[in-house]
Amino acid sequence: MPKNKWFEILGDEHNLEILSLLMDGRPRNLYTISRQSKIYPKTLNSHLKELMRFGVVEAESIGGIKLYRIRQDRLTEEVLNFLMWLAREHDE
Repeated sequence: MPKNKWFEILGDEHNLEILSLLMDGRPRNLYTISRQSKIYPKTLNSHLKELMRFGVVEAESIGGIKLYRIRQDRLTEEVLNFLMWLAREHDE
């Protein structure tokens, strides 16, 4: 992915919050992410769609519930290290 797209993704605080939550690899539904991030579901939904369009988040429907997870294979090493650091900071 071109660097300017990474700036667009990582320059948004909601995107950073979502990605840092998903860094542990556990799939989460919209309402779990919303509760953990304190981002309203409607706002969160638009950010998740954007992250899916960029290919860094994927969704899987199981029993009518859409679960989101990060696609670590799409992250550059620098971005992955940055998000891992953010996830650790978030946990503290």
